[in-house]
Amino acid sequence: MYQNTSMNDSQQSQQHIPTIMSDANDKNSTSTSDIITWVMRFVRYWYLFVISFSIAFYITNRENKKWVPTYQTRAMVMIEEGRGSGYGMGAAMQGFGVQAGYRNVNNQIIMFGSHDLVGKVIDKLPFTIDTYTKGKFKETNLYKQEPVTIVHDFLAPEAYSTEFQIKDLGDDRHYEVSWLRGETSIQQVGEYGKPLQCSLFFITVTKNERFYSGYKFFFRCYSREDLINNYSSRLSFDFVMKGASVINVSMQGSVAERDIDFINLL
Repeated sequence: MYQNTSMNDSQQSQQHIPTIMSDANDKNSTSTSDIITWVMRFVRYWYLFVISFSIAFYITNRENKKWVPTYQTRAMVMIEEGRGSGYGMGAAMQGFGVQAGYRNVNNQIIMFGSHDLVGKVIDKLPFTIDTYTKGKFKETNLYKQEPVTIVHDFLAPEAYSTEFQIKDLGDDRHYEVSWLRGETSIQQVGEYGKPLQCSLFFITVTKNERFYSGYKFFFRCYSREDLINNYSSRLSFDFVMKGASVINVSMQGSVAERDIDFINLL
């Protein structure tokens, strides 16, 4: 009886083998058929793939051209402990349980970002007039690269919301400043080294060592308060290590050389 049962089991296993092989062949055939179907679709609609790739490449290339890099500018400052009025206050307030030197460093960090101190720095730097060129996709700042130096004695409130264009007239003596008032273009012709006055500004334009004939660029004006708020908001401070009196003063911006000048003077 046991022998017959074994024979039956063996026969059943042999009957299952062709079925399993048949299923595997069907799956392979289906997989191959799917691949052939996708290849045929690609061949038939190849132009759609080319068009899609071309559009994606164009969009990516355009966004890359519009991209403006951001730089981090950093300086390390060592605070001398135990000197100045901060130390005197610290010695008088030992009862609060805070180390005088540590409190002195923190007080000076607060002063670094104060409105008055940032304002004094802004007053000594030529940040009020921002110069730049305009390309097809983005603007390029001309800080310390402009061919002429623009100094203002007066700026009307409307000047801060106006974009100006300045260009050399090619006669080695005159330049033109233009801007839009609504749909109307307004031009003012000035002479290098002499004041140019109008309702929006009193400026003097002088040649510098980077001057070249036929230049053209744009400039905009910023108020003192706007500049103070801009630089104060971008300033950050942190200790190099816990308990140290050395701090990192840093800021991020798109014009690294301008931020360097600001932090150095600060």
